[in-house]
Amino acid sequence: MQPIFSICITTYNMASYIERAIKSAQQQEIEADIEILICDDHSTDNTSEILDKFKTISNITILYNNTNQGVLKSLSRLISIAKGKYVALLDADDYWCSTNHLKIHHDIYKSQNEIGFIFGNYQFLEEGSGRTNTGMKENFLFPAKNQFEFSLLNYPILTSTSSFRKELITEKELNDYILNNFPTSDYGIYLGLMLKSTGFYSSEITTVYNFRINSQSRKADIYARISHMINRHKIGDYFIDRHHVDKKIVQKRDFLLNQKVLLASWLSFNHSFIKKNAAKLKLTQFLKYNPKASYIYFASKSKFLYKICRPWVLRKRPPGQ
Repeated sequence: MQPIFSICITTYNMASYIERAIKSAQQQEIEADIEILICDDHSTDNTSEILDKFKTISNITILYNNTNQGVLKSLSRLISIAKGKYVALLDADDYWCSTNHLKIHHDIYKSQNEIGFIFGNYQFLEEGSGRTNTGMKENFLFPAKNQFEFSLLNYPILTSTSSFRKELITEKELNDYILNNFPTSDYGIYLGLMLKSTGFYSSEITTVYNFRINSQSRKADIYARISHMINRHKIGDYFIDRHHVDKKIVQKRDFLLNQKVLLASWLSFNHSFIKKNAAKLKLTQFLKYNPKASYIYFASKSKFLYKICRPWVLRKRPPGQ
């Protein structure tokens, strides 16, 4: 029987988490066949030993990269062999906390033919402290129209909550994303899907996002984190260069990146670096897009004001806020 869902899991040095992710996929209660596809990106820990436990299970396929290829190439390998009508993504360090995750997606696809991809709400689990927090606010709304423009400004999709119709993505698109060195697996895929289909947001929490400080997007090395932000921003640039986007959206998008970089640079405690990032912004931009944060602009330019404001700006918040 052809599977209805192909669950794609890429992993690199995730020995502490991979078994939990796979078991959460196996436990899905859905009246349809599924397959679980896993690509180990040349892990140097004992991930491969853990994966060996699942080798003989009929609906699980495991691929091994001979060298480290990166998450997008690994995911592309899995999508190329996927037999399912839908592809569901699951990061190796996350897991599905509901056995109905796939059923919810399947019911939506069956009832709404125009839906090309789905994503949902989730729970943060902060590694180490065990603190939890809801990922999406209760009043979050994913617009029915202009989803591409919306996501250029505020990308809302957590990979492990998402799925898409396999027929909507082509090998050429994936190869192009790889050639352009997209640093993440999902952002480019879903921006591309938004240009030719409609997405759906499910508010039900079915996924736990493992909030790791040293994950790609949460690196403890603040300079590496900022570099990741900038490289991820370039994915949006790729689509903007190829499709008409209102100039106002482009300008606001650039402000939001520079503001995010500036705030992240405050964690460096390096005022010269902070001042350098503040120079990329203008007071008029803050007054236009985020007037309540204007004090950050002034404080970034003065070492004295920075020291005074630093405890307030860097105050601890719940995970994800």
